[in-house]
Amino acid sequence: MSDPSDVVPTLMAPVRPYVIVLFGATGDLARRKLLPGLLHLSRAGLIPECRIVASSLDEMTEEEFRRFARLACEEFASRGMSEEQWEDFERTLRYVPQDGGATALAEAVAKADAELGGEPRRLHYLSIPPAAAQSVVRTLREAGLVDRSRIIMEKPFGTDLASARALNAALHETFAEEQIYRIDHFLGKEAAQNILAFRFANGLFEPIWNRNHIDHVQIDVPEVLSLDSRLAFYEKTGAYRDMVVTHLFQVLAFMAMEPPTELEPVAISEEKNKVFRSLRPVEPNHVVRGQYVGYRDEPGVAGDSETETFIALRCEIDNWRWAGVPFYLRTGKRMAEGARIISIAFREPPKSMFPPGSGVGAHGPDHLTFDLADASKLSLSFYGKRPGPGMKLDKLSLQFALHETGRQAEVLEAYERLIHDAMSGDHTLFTTAEGIERLWEISTPLLEMPPPVRSYPPGSWGPNAIHQLIAPHAWRLPFERAWRSPEPPAPLGAAASSGPPRTFPAVVGRHTEREDREKGSVVPFPDTPATSKEPQVATPTTMPAITHVAVTVTDLARSEAWYTNVLGAPPVLDEDTGPFRHIVYAVGGTLLGLHGFPDLATTEPFDERRPGLDHIAFGCASRSDLEDWAKRLDELGIAHGEIKDAGYGSGLSFRDPDNIALELFAPPGS
Repeated sequence: MSDPSDVVPTLMAPVRPYVIVLFGATGDLARRKLLPGLLHLSRAGLIPECRIVASSLDEMTEEEFRRFARLACEEFASRGMSEEQWEDFERTLRYVPQDGGATALAEAVAKADAELGGEPRRLHYLSIPPAAAQSVVRTLREAGLVDRSRIIMEKPFGTDLASARALNAALHETFAEEQIYRIDHFLGKEAAQNILAFRFANGLFEPIWNRNHIDHVQIDVPEVLSLDSRLAFYEKTGAYRDMVVTHLFQVLAFMAMEPPTELEPVAISEEKNKVFRSLRPVEPNHVVRGQYVGYRDEPGVAGDSETETFIALRCEIDNWRWAGVPFYLRTGKRMAEGARIISIAFREPPKSMFPPGSGVGAHGPDHLTFDLADASKLSLSFYGKRPGPGMKLDKLSLQFALHETGRQAEVLEAYERLIHDAMSGDHTLFTTAEGIERLWEISTPLLEMPPPVRSYPPGSWGPNAIHQLIAPHAWRLPFERAWRSPEPPAPLGAAASSGPPRTFPAVVGRHTEREDREKGSVVPFPDTPATSKEPQVATPTTMPAITHVAVTVTDLARSEAWYTNVLGAPPVLDEDTGPFRHIVYAVGGTLLGLHGFPDLATTEPFDERRPGLDHIAFGCASRSDLEDWAKRLDELGIAHGEIKDAGYGSGLSFRDPDNIALELFAPPGS
């Protein structure tokens, strides 16, 4: 039995005996998250005495379900399992088809109760479509399974104020509010809970956590994933109902709440609800709705669908702490990157004593950024002096990541933690009926008069109108500087085998508040050749900007498949122009183009360190940019040619360690 080091009596004690009734037990969520999560909780000793009564619409025997559960755990359990561990868990599994009704369910639970002895508690997990929830609740009532029980509900909790009130009323006919746990897996993540620790366990930031020092806040959750099997659900729901009400507003409450009187569920829930009460109604003219190009061609989607796959909005909290501070929320499908961040922009000094050209203010205000992804990172950016003569300032950052603690493998996954919290009776990370109804109430103006959807290309950051929404500020994503690598950077010229396979030079998004938002991205300098004078530490540079990247490949078909897989999105352009075929991807604010002969292919093995590369061309804005690059290459000891001027413009060439030709171009007359 494993023993995570965060499982101590004062933090996460084992729960009393439980019968867990899992509805929708053969569904995708159960297969990917719930069954593997219950396996880990059992192995960790957090649910030492339990029986799991699984139920679904599928007709199968108990033995067949156990085989299904084993395959799910083998595929999705993050920690692996031994044969002995599986056999221990398998003995807890029972199965009853849902069409057996209340009688069959009651008999299965009664048998599980008897095996445990005494009066074990019951946890009912409804991993089912929202339309089926009330029917299952009636079945539980008819089966007499309400006493000693708690119930976990999956989103959405209604689709508007009327449906939310109706759902809550129906639930309250059977279960008391304290028995109901409305789950939001975002809040089960370690990073989301770290917001509470960061704010209230330290005296450094809470005094400036208010309108006097914070200029604006962004909560940004772009997704690269498509909808696939969720299309039917999504067509009736959309991004706002699916993500903003049930996820982003919940994260906002953690970030904006007042200090609770104690670290207890009731006190924390009350402070979250105070934030919801203070939220002003969402104004349609402060909302951008988007739909990715091609959504209407998806199976089951209407040809004139107005369902948004993207939403960005500005909202305000009308209380003493946050009055006048805008909160910008954004999420969508098929976007340029997948991320989950909270970015807090601090006010800039009222007056600068630094001379023009010093760099102060060139990269916008200081930011505190929480990365809510599983890696759980935090960054504080600020201006500092550049080493050397004169007073030049650069944007620097302090960063912390979960991997630095050496305990990342011990953290419970979101669903594991939330299931354990519900079994322990802890409502801290769950929303209440009052809270969810208030959120639908402030959403009413938007739902009654939604703005039209605007199209955006897959692999982009959404419709162009998002820039007008946030002006005069700019979206933090894509980041101007990349997060630091979990491993120390190797010296330039180190063997490629010392780390993951090296691909084409990575594109790092460049996005400043004082410059054109569409200016593009930059790339790190390539590795220093082995013949260079001194080993250098590989660090991204932010000068000068790259407007586009053009890659000539020798095997276009295989290169296209490789890049589509790596970028997680299809190309935004694919066209033939005579002998050449051009395939263009959107990578953040930069265009990445593949060029090659459509019929040309090689029989050599496909090397992912240099996928079909012949040479790479980088587009710059001006000849002076090329001069800056030449100076930087000289500083790094990288040999390069002279800048050459011709009718097509200016060019600068050099080679990387794999002997791939790298060329920088600037337009003529620039």
